[in-house]
Amino acid sequence: MKFNSFLVVLTSLFFMGCTDRGLINLQSGNLLAKKNWASEQSSFEIPFVWHDGHIIIEANINGQKGIRLAFDSGAAATVLFDSERTQRLNLSGSSQISLHGHKIDVINDVELQLEYIQFSGLTVLHVPIDQSPIFDDIEQAYFDGAIGYDLLSEYVIKIDYSQNKLRFYKEGFNWTEEQGWQVLTLDVSGRIPYISVSLGDTPESASEYQFVIDTGAPDYLYLNSELTENYTFPAEYYETLLSNFEGEHVLKTGKIPHVSLAGFHFPELVSHDMSHFQDPIGVGLIGSRLLRTFEVMFDYSKSIVALKPNDLSTNLSLADRSGLQIEPHKQGGIVRRVSPSSHAFEKGIREGNLVTSINGVEIVPDNFDRLRELLSSNKKVLEVCFIDKTNQTCTDINLADRI
Repeated sequence: MKFNSFLVVLTSLFFMGCTDRGLINLQSGNLLAKKNWASEQSSFEIPFVWHDGHIIIEANINGQKGIRLAFDSGAAATVLFDSERTQRLNLSGSSQISLHGHKIDVINDVELQLEYIQFSGLTVLHVPIDQSPIFDDIEQAYFDGAIGYDLLSEYVIKIDYSQNKLRFYKEGFNWTEEQGWQVLTLDVSGRIPYISVSLGDTPESASEYQFVIDTGAPDYLYLNSELTENYTFPAEYYETLLSNFEGEHVLKTGKIPHVSLAGFHFPELVSHDMSHFQDPIGVGLIGSRLLRTFEVMFDYSKSIVALKPNDLSTNLSLADRSGLQIEPHKQGGIVRRVSPSSHAFEKGIREGNLVTSINGVEIVPDNFDRLRELLSSNKKVLEVCFIDKTNQTCTDINLADRI
């Protein structure tokens, strides 16, 4: 599991006493950049692609069309990764910052256009491929970067997960006249948005905690149970691998009996306990797989986020039943982890293998999420075809509950 949220990128910058123009711009949330709404319309919408739990939109950067950005509410800065598309931009950094030993370039005077939204003089971060914990090589870079605060601080934004669309509202538009929204107070601190979530073993014993509302985190819920004073993570769990700028971490994946968000109850919610997570305000992250059951409206100007159930709405969550952890790859899905106790391991599937098809259907970007979800389904057996070095093998693997 990899996700691209830059929750801590700017934290180190606040204490550097920087005089570099780019770093000053980052510290200020790109206040030095110019923004323009180039339309008489009060709102507009753009499509997005749902891929590996991410909202992928296309932007024009420095005149280059089709740059694929993850819309990531946890991204305190706009970030670009090395990819086939971003290498055409010929990015040149004005300075560097160090993030957990990774050298990150600071890029000034970037022009970014998203339909009618135009930025100029934007400062962004660029992660060279040899410094990236997100992608091992250029071929694995299925998106080119992430954008969050730079959009959210300027515009009201609605995510329509069921229709795969983002809608942007011009400053001053009164969307609150629309009906059916459950409104939550939003605390934006250090460019990061927090909301209150209730969790516990029962509704009666549940406590309120602050969580980052993070559209860049692909799963349901993440927390550090060492920070939840009144709650202990379930004793029954399996292990999941997470890679980010702090390194590789093995998470405990279990089911929290009671989670409540904006009055909506999620029983036995599949969640990850990540003991490395440290945050002075929150205890974890609410991810896109949970948010996807709602329409979500961010309004930083009013310090609120609003939720409304959509056509995907369900309080059920899915846990892996295969022992396989796979991520997107040009040839299908790359195996990141295999449980040694799984039938998949017994059948010879190993870390680094490429899964090319499931149940006879070739894995491509458009169906990756749907086919990977079969690994969490109630099916008893799946046919999995995979490549080990140069040999392709097709075999049946048994699925079984792991928690």
